[in-house]
Amino acid sequence: GGVHGTAVASVIGAPVNGIGLVGIYPSVTLRTYDASLGDGTRLPSSDIAAGIEAAAHAGRSVINLSLGSNQPDPAITNAIDDAVRLGSLVVAASGNSGQEGNPLSYPAADPHVLTVAATDRNDQPASFSSQSQYVDIAAPGVDITVATALDNSYAPESGTSFASPIVAAKSSATVGSSTSAFRSRRLR
Repeated sequence: GGVHGTAVASVIGAPVNGIGLVGIYPSVTLRTYDASLGDGTRLPSSDIAAGIEAAAHAGRSVINLSLGSNQPDPAITNAIDDAVRLGSLVVAASGNSGQEGNPLSYPAADPHVLTVAATDRNDQPASFSSQSQYVDIAAPGVDITVATALDNSYAPESGTSFASPIVAAKSSATVGSSTSAFRSRRLR
């Protein structure tokens, strides 16, 4: 997806090239699978599940899911289960409904997902960040500088979508050497 996908990818792996920003893990091999069309229209869940499956079958990795829905989706849940079984770590944004009563967000509330909430500049929960019992960890998610897709510039963005890739990128460095540990134990 377009604007959102470019911004999320830049947090993970924007390269050291003297232009703009540097991602958390700039030497990462980044494979992207769109979850929405360029205009922000979400793809059918079968397409999202196919992307998760493709990532999992490409080899052990960290799969970041900066997306969410208020309803569980069996196709996405099954794809996540397969990814974990194949040795990948699945990281998901907790959602941005903290001011609307913290409803559950999926896939963040799915089993086997490392769920990430957002913190503010004072390392406190961001006001918008969903804070359900499924949250495993929090990372900065307010005013994160990201690359923009439309005008080749950089801008601050806020949301759990930008906290999640920070955790995914930091996790990526260890997954290749210790994926069996992720495979053999449940995150919940």
